[in-house]
Amino acid sequence: MQYVVQNSISVFKTRKGRHFNIVIGNIKMRMGVCRFAHFKTYLSSIHRNIDFKSDKIELTLVKNNLVIELKIDDFLRLFHEVSSIISNQDYLKN
Repeated sequence: MQYVVQNSISVFKTRKGRHFNIVIGNIKMRMGVCRFAHFKTYLSSIHRNIDFKSDKIELTLVKNNLVIELKIDDFLRLFHEVSSIISNQDYLKN
């Protein structure tokens, strides 16, 4: 398990709009449209099952089976940023 410096969580679309960059601390991910939509689905499933008794959330990322631990506040910020981008893009809505 890797602990992340959680000062920075950012999600943004590249200039041409074909890829999305997600930065969680020192972990940087670049995703295409389909993978980004699947990532949102993954975050949604975790969001539905949050146990607020715990103060941390574990995310398993595809790259090298990386498991990171986020504080609930940081996870919620990530979830809302990803959801916000998807809600503003017609081609990403289900």
